[in-house]
Amino acid sequence: MIRLSRKPENVMTDTTVMSNSFSLSLPPNWEDHTVYLYKGPIQDGIEHQINVTVEHNVEIDNLEQYVELQVYALRTGLKSYHELKLGPIQLADNTPAYEIVYKWQPTDEREIYQRVIYVLSGHDAYSMVTSFSKKTWKLIGQEVDKILMSFTVPQVAQSGADND
Repeated sequence: MIRLSRKPENVMTDTTVMSNSFSLSLPPNWEDHTVYLYKGPIQDGIEHQINVTVEHNVEIDNLEQYVELQVYALRTGLKSYHELKLGPIQLADNTPAYEIVYKWQPTDEREIYQRVIYVLSGHDAYSMVTSFSKKTWKLIGQEVDKILMSFTVPQVAQSGADND
């Protein structure tokens, strides 16, 4: 028998994080709090971005309840928060999601519009956040919408499949 690789005995790996350019083994007392950042054009003084955050081991299994907790944090934490839209949507592949659109003022001179889409898949929660000015919402809003709606997650294993 030929052994191609051997796990070092002094490394206790609980989680392996894989990216498109690297992998990393984490011990059991470390958690993956990955945030992805995609940069778009700079227009009207705003560097457009899409931030995708992955939260693992979410104990809430209801998307609407999860969103309620997230929105509460926005409502209580942002200066001059004004909610424009909140409700369920479906992504391009029919995945259920939840959307919130709001505006707020980090300073008296600047008003920011943000759109957040939440997806819950098994015990993983995904949030996609993007920011606009009123002007750029009209200029690149449709392009960003296509990007956000293209989001997909792997199918969650059905119960009983974990018994392998």
